[in-house]
Amino acid sequence: MVGALAVLLWGIAVTTAEEGDSAAGVSFNSTQSSYMVLQQAPAKSAVYGMAPAGASLEITVASAADSSYSVKATATSKGAWLAYLKPAKDKDVTITAHCASGCTNTTDAVLRHVTFGDVWYCSGQSNMWLPMHFTYSRNFTVANITAGKYSNIRLMAGDSQHSNTHPWRSAKDAVNETDTEQSALLDFSAACWYFAEALTDEFVAAGKTPPTLGLINTAIGGSMIEEWSLNSTLATCQNTSDPSPSHQMLWDKNVVPYLSMTVKGFLWYQVSVWSHCEDCWQPPLILLPPHTAAAPYCCRPILLAGSR
Repeated sequence: MVGALAVLLWGIAVTTAEEGDSAAGVSFNSTQSSYMVLQQAPAKSAVYGMAPAGASLEITVASAADSSYSVKATATSKGAWLAYLKPAKDKDVTITAHCASGCTNTTDAVLRHVTFGDVWYCSGQSNMWLPMHFTYSRNFTVANITAGKYSNIRLMAGDSQHSNTHPWRSAKDAVNETDTEQSALLDFSAACWYFAEALTDEFVAAGKTPPTLGLINTAIGGSMIEEWSLNSTLATCQNTSDPSPSHQMLWDKNVVPYLSMTVKGFLWYQVSVWSHCEDCWQPPLILLPPHTAAAPYCCRPILLAGSR
């Protein structure tokens, strides 16, 4: 992930056809869909996906507010492509990926109603996973959203325990007004949502217009820090065992798909679950280099943050 401010919270007690899914054609990555939020200026954001190896692509960004423009991309030998867009502020755009050559299926892939704002990636263990459904304030939030509040927030609404991606939606579209108990919003991370809600309230209280906020949540309850970390970084910590098959598993599944996405920052809640750790609770909590000399409790969260 690019250009992010890491906000690490560890508790010691701490495709649709529109996006493009046809074989031998161009498609956007499953982390990207219509209504998504891309990181706003001054950062440079990217769109990315798959196409036949060597295919030549043209990515067009169109907006009613100003003239459209295009950038070119070429699919790698493994079929991956990426295109950086011009830095932009909050506006509604349509992004079209067109295969100029090298595709047997020339159907365009299209993202509609994309906007630019601040993107936050939320993850970690159960305290970040815990859905809105279990919180006391959920009905107040639903009522506020239904009344038109928090219209600046968009999210990949759904339960991260069951999938690492969900279609992007506005807050209002994530609420089922007919049956609020079936709202996708209530399956989303409470900690991640309330962060955005409180941040929006802070902007309003200061007399400022809140930016569009895009929320991503990939938290998995009961996961161990080793699962979120690269084996190569874990190996630099003292008193750790050889990697187990589960090490790096969630890095590969829940982090790698987002690595090309520019974000504002991270919210991470990692509580005290460690595997094969002999001295996790030994002092001191060393926050200055060399981190690798610290006990695994100190070393692993620091390397986890550094690897982002």
